Amino acid sequence: MRPDLFGDRTRIFQYFVRRRVMFFFLLLAVVLMVPIGQNIAAGELMIRGEESYYHLVKAQEAQWYEAQYLPLTWTLKILPEKGLIFLLFVMTFASLAMYFILERRLKIEPSASSCFLFFLILSPAFIAAYGTLSTAAFFTFLILCGFFFLTSRKKMRFLAILPFSLAVLFEIFYFMLTISLIAAYLHRRKERFKKEKDWSVFFVPLVIIILFTIALMGHEPPLMLGPFDNEGGFTNIISDFGSSGGISFLVLLLAFVGAMIAGKHPLLYSSYFFLLFVILAYVVNGRVLFFLSLLLIFFATRGFITLFEWRWNFSTLKKFTAWLLLLGVLFSFTTFLDRFNSLPPSAEEKSTLLWIEDHTSKKEIVFSMKENEYFIRYFAKRSVVSDPKILAATYINELFPLLEENNISIIYITKDMRRKLTEEQGFLFLLKNERFKLAHASKEAEVWLFR
Repeated sequence: MRPDLFGDRTRIFQYFVRRRVMFFFLLLAVVLMVPIGQNIAAGELMIRGEESYYHLVKAQEAQWYEAQYLPLTWTLKILPEKGLIFLLFVMTFASLAMYFILERRLKIEPSASSCFLFFLILSPAFIAAYGTLSTAAFFTFLILCGFFFLTSRKKMRFLAILPFSLAVLFEIFYFMLTISLIAAYLHRRKERFKKEKDWSVFFVPLVIIILFTIALMGHEPPLMLGPFDNEGGFTNIISDFGSSGGISFLVLLLAFVGAMIAGKHPLLYSSYFFLLFVILAYVVNGRVLFFLSLLLIFFATRGFITLFEWRWNFSTLKKFTAWLLLLGVLFSFTTFLDRFNSLPPSAEEKSTLLWIEDHTSKKEIVFSMKENEYFIRYFAKRSVVSDPKILAATYINELFPLLEENNISIIYITKDMRRKLTEEQGFLFLLKNERFKLAHASKEAEVWLFR
């Protein structure tokens, strides 16, 4: 690390330099354990979020062209639901270990790498991705695996095809991102490969494209997965404004500083391409927020290092600025935890869905809002209809034909649904009709039967 980054060579700084790998593993453990511990103490589920249960359902129903779900499918057969936390921990710690290996192989500056990791691990974007079963976390793990093999000895480089091929199967955006990352790496290292006379490594992206094309024959992946967490917009980038991920406002300011000075470093030119690419993808679908946050944290790291390499006339002001940034990052982290721990499903919602599984026929179809679909399919094991026309119906003669047309006999209503819908008119008001019967209720969810 650069000794002048934070000031003089203090004992604390020297200790951190020697123990930084251990420090980041401990920091990662704390960040992962805090939300889990809070959920256990509150008697809530450890696996939260709509996307988590989307992947669990996909793992149960995976087809031959969805090989990316095979590890999760096998895990579900071996471990109980609570054991999935173990899978998350293994994947996250393995990702960090491979990051440090790649840092050494690619000769990334340790000071910049440490700042990047600190901002990343304490960011809401990281918690949102690695605290759930998210595509972003799976993809990042596979990409790190791919580059781990690609940067290894000649005989091991072709092993990179397997993780890269799995990474591109999720969606078309990930295919484009993977090919772009590989192309950038090969372009940067082409002189080295020329010296080694190892042209075979350039066939890696070609093989991935061929395998992706073969997979398309069985199923065309979406441009981006959804419909969960697809809100875009500038304010959603800033976690302090109540977004579902993103980064701290102060980190965003540092990113602007870093983006302005990155152009002075020729080696960082490619970062502008990736930033533009991800911003365009974010405009299409806000689900790429994690990768946008990743790039913004990269630029924030450059801005942070530049800021503290300046010659400050007042050392007190320098220390105050450092503490302000640190407290800003911690504030965003702690405030986001409250929102993260309120993600559905709650323990009572799970109990209600299990009641549906135990007390209704497997042939019956459930109606609920779209965001509840995968909770119902995973816990209740029932088919789901989420036609918005049903919620928009204001009269009996509009509602009943829609329910009968879709063979709906069960209606699942959560506390969040009641908050979003009005009780005085519309769908909730029509539940007072005699053809509806309240079969099960708790503080968080209700089950209505339609006959």
